[in-house]
Amino acid sequence: MAGKKKKRDEARSRISQALSNAIKVPLYDKFYDHFVQKVYDGGEVEEDNEEKFIQWIENRLKPNLFFLDKEDYLESCIDSLRTVYAVASTDYGSSRQRDKAQLWSDMTRGYLGEIAVRKKFKNNFNIQVKLAHQPGRLADFTGSDLPFVKKSGDKDFRKNKIDISIKTTKWNGIWMDVPGSQYDHSDYFVLTKINTGTDHLMAFLKEMGLFETIMKKGIEKNFLNELDEKRVRKQISDFSQLGLFCYVCGIHKKKKDTELVYKGKKGRIHYTVTSAEGYLRPGYEGEIKKKEDLSDKAKVNFQNIGEFMSVNKFIINAGRLWFTKKDWQEIANLI
Repeated sequence: MAGKKKKRDEARSRISQALSNAIKVPLYDKFYDHFVQKVYDGGEVEEDNEEKFIQWIENRLKPNLFFLDKEDYLESCIDSLRTVYAVASTDYGSSRQRDKAQLWSDMTRGYLGEIAVRKKFKNNFNIQVKLAHQPGRLADFTGSDLPFVKKSGDKDFRKNKIDISIKTTKWNGIWMDVPGSQYDHSDYFVLTKINTGTDHLMAFLKEMGLFETIMKKGIEKNFLNELDEKRVRKQISDFSQLGLFCYVCGIHKKKKDTELVYKGKKGRIHYTVTSAEGYLRPGYEGEIKKKEDLSDKAKVNFQNIGEFMSVNKFIINAGRLWFTKKDWQEIANLI
């Protein structure tokens, strides 16, 4: 038993080092849990299979990995600031309210994912795309996040022939969920996973010198002293330490048959859906309970998130997405 654990731990150490090298994030105590385990949780690789994980790094991660810099962040930050007041503060498909600062931060992260997709089309297919970051009615941009394109044979930008929607989540996100009304409007859906941390906007504003101005005013008004100012400044991450990158995880092509298919595991009482694709309709929990012969007390949870905040949406986990060069070429040909 001790020998097996040692071999497993050694393999996990090698896997962590390989991923660390690829994404340029230094190893730390929880690296395996925060980065490697999320790949397993999303169903992209069979757990504790070192050979397949290395193949995943070479064949799926690296061809779809884009490192972002301060200029990319500035573009996203400015574009989201221009459009944030034209967007409803409720989450798409729910009634949860976000204040404008939170919405600005979330939109900045989302726009970074779209910039990564723009880089992919330019680098891999020599296709230039314009992002839908201008102010306007939400209805005008529901279908496509890449409304205008310019291929090598085009004299100028023209309307995209297909509608592509881009969804961005954090690195630990393993699900793409698309509200039903939005699912009807697009042809393809792209999931991107971005490594920003939770204080990316704070770090950027620090880099831009905003907090220096605020702290100076605070010292002038005796709200804090210079020692407090240094302590507060130190708490905010440096932008250079963020390790800003985006993994363009994969593609989903809109389906006519959206019946929910899933896999999962049954615990002593509850059931966890580990992989799924399809439309999440009201009453889905009862249907799964009946199919899996669960008790009335049982809960149906989804890997890593528990319950979705709302229903009437299409869901798919990362492991079920298309990702090969051939898959991307299909989209490039249709654009």
